[in-house]
Amino acid sequence: MKTGSKGVVVTLFMLILFVNDAAAVTGGLRFLLWRPSASATALGGSGVASYNGGFSLYYNPALLTETEGLDISGSYVKPMPFFENIMHNYNGVVLRLDNMSALGISGNLNWRGGMLGLTEVGNTFGADAGAYLFTGQFKAAYAREIIPGVSLGAAVSLLYHKFINGSIRVGAQEAGPSLRAWLFDLGIHASNLLPDATRRLPDRELPQLCQKYCPDNNSSGLAAGLSLLNLGPKVIVVDAAQAAPPPSLLLAGLSWYPSTSNWLQFRLALEVEKQLAEPSRLDYIRSGAELNYMRMLLLRAGYVMDTDGYRNSYRTWGVGLLFKNGSLNVSRYNASLLSTWHFDLRFSWSFS
Repeated sequence: MKTGSKGVVVTLFMLILFVNDAAAVTGGLRFLLWRPSASATALGGSGVASYNGGFSLYYNPALLTETEGLDISGSYVKPMPFFENIMHNYNGVVLRLDNMSALGISGNLNWRGGMLGLTEVGNTFGADAGAYLFTGQFKAAYAREIIPGVSLGAAVSLLYHKFINGSIRVGAQEAGPSLRAWLFDLGIHASNLLPDATRRLPDRELPQLCQKYCPDNNSSGLAAGLSLLNLGPKVIVVDAAQAAPPPSLLLAGLSWYPSTSNWLQFRLALEVEKQLAEPSRLDYIRSGAELNYMRMLLLRAGYVMDTDGYRNSYRTWGVGLLFKNGSLNVSRYNASLLSTWHFDLRFSWSFS
């Protein structure tokens, strides 16, 4: 394909993508459906029932009470690798306030750059040359343990949506220059359920490296989580007549440790997802398995099942390195024509 023809095709695809976004939920806000944690994504995206540092603000605000002190997390992915200028970055911080409560803040950032300067398509849709779309969700969350092992959490977030170095137009209307909206989250989490459901395997002596630099395997039993995310009024990008609901989610899931020891631990995760703006009863079923070897090496595999059909379902996998004060995780999956790599980094410090 000639370079010029390829540029036109890519531009048209970008414009169609934007219009399709606006048809279901507000254009440019579908990035709120993208799972930010590489470790959770490797488990099929399951994250509502298991604590995962600063990424927990995305899945379930009630998870924050699981922190032991201070957690700082960040991730990076190109969710649509055939578009070099679409990038997704997530950063989160969780701080334990006392033995029963915790606070968290996060920034969920999406860039759509290089709109390729197509000024008009059938007098309906156009983009200025060099226009960039930046959308961010800036969130603050609070969680508190109400009874031993059960926590409630809530969060409020500000959506900021801005076109940079130009504008986007739908018909005669100009979208922008910026948009602001408030969204809300609610969640509940229960841990240490059915501790006898975990089988204890024989322990063995660990290498000095693992004993010195790797965390203990203390988790057992079953954990459950339920959350409502991105609740709020319709969001206006162009005008009130074209307002659409935000991508609100209902998530419910379980995390189970069927077996554990000081050197080997196995975990299963299951989560169901309902997108409240969609007419379907259930949208996705996410499942995954994780093997923790020598308290340092994490091997993960998962599956995302689209309840509308297998064609949109896909497998995920990933690896991680775990240390007392942090972890590095990588996942690989194919959710949009081409496979992509997803990276995250987490640092943690205990106050105990």
